[in-house]
Amino acid sequence: TIELDVAARGWLAKKGYDPLFGARPLSRVIQEHVKKPLAEELLFGKLAKGGAVKVTVKDNELAFDLAEDKTPPKGGGKRGAVDKVLETGPEPDGPEKEPALVEK
Repeated sequence: TIELDVAARGWLAKKGYDPLFGARPLSRVIQEHVKKPLAEELLFGKLAKGGAVKVTVKDNELAFDLAEDKTPPKGGGKRGAVDKVLETGPEPDGPEKEPALVEK
């Protein structure tokens, strides 16, 4: 989950608003200041197995308080079907079949 406090929302609103273009720059501001910094944590860091992020403002910049998910996986920690496929590849379906021809 991700939570933004009031100061972080205000920071994004201020940085993401342009008098000429309105809120159009907001998407780019979120990309640069929220999504990019969190991507590494989501893929390889504290948030790789889930968790929570609280976004605040410190020294006029966004700051992230990361909380790793400590709950055990469902199913008693057993590997799921998706994990197995990712590790070993899909099960073979047997010999490949030629597609059936359709007469017009």
